[in-house]
Amino acid sequence: ENTKFTDLYSVSITSTISSRALDPIASVHIVTIADAYIAYAGGFQNSIIRLDEAEKAILTGNIVVPYSPYVPIEHFDFILLAESEHLDYQRWRPFLDYFDTFCIGIADGVSDTVLNFFKHNLVNDATQMNEVSQAELLAQKFQVLYALSSRFALYGENKPIQFLEQLTYLLFLKWSDIQIKLNLYVDRRISTQYAVEWRVLVNTPDDALLTAYTRTLQKLAQQPGLVGIIFLHAQHTFRDASSLRAFINELDDSTFWERITHERALSQAYEMLLSRVAEGDRRVNYFIPQTLAKTIIEVMRPDPEITICDPACGMGQFLIAAYNDIFNKIMKDTYMFSSETILRANDDSIYYGFEQRKDIARLCAMNLFLHNIGSKEGSRSPLIINDNFFSPPDEEFDM
Repeated sequence: ENTKFTDLYSVSITSTISSRALDPIASVHIVTIADAYIAYAGGFQNSIIRLDEAEKAILTGNIVVPYSPYVPIEHFDFILLAESEHLDYQRWRPFLDYFDTFCIGIADGVSDTVLNFFKHNLVNDATQMNEVSQAELLAQKFQVLYALSSRFALYGENKPIQFLEQLTYLLFLKWSDIQIKLNLYVDRRISTQYAVEWRVLVNTPDDALLTAYTRTLQKLAQQPGLVGIIFLHAQHTFRDASSLRAFINELDDSTFWERITHERALSQAYEMLLSRVAEGDRRVNYFIPQTLAKTIIEVMRPDPEITICDPACGMGQFLIAAYNDIFNKIMKDTYMFSSETILRANDDSIYYGFEQRKDIARLCAMNLFLHNIGSKEGSRSPLIINDNFFSPPDEEFDM
């Protein structure tokens, strides 16, 4: 009973800061996956990949895994992936598949990405709340914010759309803050500056809050890609600083966010909100139900070798369905695709969406962003604001 794990096994904590090679004596290696790849490249002080090439492969996502006699495929008896819901499987699958061993994942939330990697071998789901339950919990939070904003904020004729815009601005900043705290920004490319902007608002005194928030909206409107579209001509509609403060405090509830462990819960909740708002706006049909978009995309069978365009994308359901369909295909059969194809699909360079209405484009941009389309730092925006009827695009698309 008093025997320690380290009494039975030789444990090595490997870091590229101290070493770029595996400890030949250790039987247990505790290491991040990036450091594990660097250590594999270094072998046992016998380099098979130059350090600069290995680091470049990690940054670009083009992981190369030649056979190493120093770290052979049978080197590990099993690989235990802690916090496996945060792993970028598209990037690291070639490295994990190199080893002829069992991979065991421990995750706070079981997403489709995790299940696909483990071929749906779910041994036990001990999470307190599933993804749908957490999405519904977020939807309830949005309802509280809607009731709160009804008392404090000024809106135009289309009140639900106006609320959704105001929520989107602040939710983007808060979600960036959450991403940083969960250490997801390395994979999601969420810039730390967005999380910093949220903390600035939280800590700004009330007498300077409206000015600080206006400055933040103007700054983010100048950002490239989807972020600039989300905050295009953004203006707040809060009557005074106290109403904005109440909204921020409600959204910054740390106890609430501790209950949200599924990465996709927020994107699902946001789509639920978009659907409800669209039902009340009869001026134009800009929201396609997720199930319908998914069914149509499955019939069309897109692949990462083509370009995909939605000429009137509305809230982006078809692009999201295409992205998910392609992503699941790649995750299921990685070796059927070249590394260039996988990178191309992961860089969102095959998706193009056009939307005429600026207010809908803002919400579409946020919806795409939450679904990880165009969310990477430096990505080309997959969304273009344009009236294709009067000014059709010069490009030609495959689908």
